Amino acid sequence: MSTGYAVRCRQVEKVFGAGETAVRALRGVDWDVPLGEISMLVGQSGCGKTTLLMVLTGLLDASAGTVEILGEALHALRGERANRFRLQNIGFIFQQYNLLPALTAAENAALPLYAADVPRRAATERGRALLHTLGLGARADAMPVELSGGQLQRVAIARSLINEPRLIVCDEPTASLDAESGHAVMELLRGVAVSPDRAVVIVTHDNRIFEFADSITYMEDGRIVRRANGNGSASFRPPSVPDRMH
Repeated sequence: MSTGYAVRCRQVEKVFGAGETAVRALRGVDWDVPLGEISMLVGQSGCGKTTLLMVLTGLLDASAGTVEILGEALHALRGERANRFRLQNIGFIFQQYNLLPALTAAENAALPLYAADVPRRAATERGRALLHTLGLGARADAMPVELSGGQLQRVAIARSLINEPRLIVCDEPTASLDAESGHAVMELLRGVAVSPDRAVVIVTHDNRIFEFADSITYMEDGRIVRRANGNGSASFRPPSVPDRMH
């Protein structure tokens, strides 16, 4: 496999159920995700985007076909080895943030380090330092309930980056944000998550952020039907981000 790709899918199928009630969610998907780019996956609800995202991260097993992530065949990873691979190599960002309300912003950012048995104090300080890099240093000790939507998403971004994974996977990361906050989140992702040996995959309905894509892949009825080059530039770096994001 070429080292130039974060993801390679070949003839991937996913079937839920069996017999007459079987649902073919993925129908022979071929998809390459290059390193160093933001790749967006778009299509109407129910077309298979989220299913494909779960298959390529190993959260669901493919019914047929092959998936390789950073040169590793997912079907060969099982149990603790699969969990360790995800923890070390894949960062997740979701629309609903999924922060723990009883932890501070810095502690939420550090959660993957806690899971990797990094001492709590050292892990929390790394979370605090990363939040500072993302322009949220002054709010590192705030509780989630005290943060705006854009600030919550920056904490989620910090959590996804804390282990320095090479693949960042995002499911509707800007859908619940206003246009200004959504653009600020995308500028952060472009500036800190994209590098020559890292890739970002974004499932989205939000056409306001298409300008940040290096490529856009369109799905329909479980198939990839079209690919297009985006307007993003892997060499783009955002200006400094103010500490307050509405």
